[in-house]
Amino acid sequence: MVWSRWIDEPDRKVVKNAFFNSMPLPIKVIAPDLIRRGAKKTLHQQGLGRHYSEEILQIARRDLTASSNLLATKDYFLIDKVAILDVCAYAFLSQFVIAKFESEFNEAAKSFTNLVEFANKVHVEYYLD
Repeated sequence: MVWSRWIDEPDRKVVKNAFFNSMPLPIKVIAPDLIRRGAKKTLHQQGLGRHYSEEILQIARRDLTASSNLLATKDYFLIDKVAILDVCAYAFLSQFVIAKFESEFNEAAKSFTNLVEFANKVHVEYYLD
């Protein structure tokens, strides 16, 4: 998600506008680049930033496939009610399947119908305004 939002060029511009357009001039010019540099450095140190964007998308798809396989046709990942794993999974998945943001990463996540249904179910049950 950090790669998609802060490093990947097309998505970065959308995030920059969404987060910083309403801020005063010096902040909206300087802050996005500082955050991007920090994110890029952190991703490189963790190892993910050493891959090409196509590889990162492939890694994301692999992780989504594993999550989809683990969830399968169940309502929740481990037991028949919400557990910590479900809350964590929702926190990540919601950024890809519920957030109004279009990217290759979001499209990849939305291709797993069981993950989309899971995120929507948790959202409606616990987080709907």
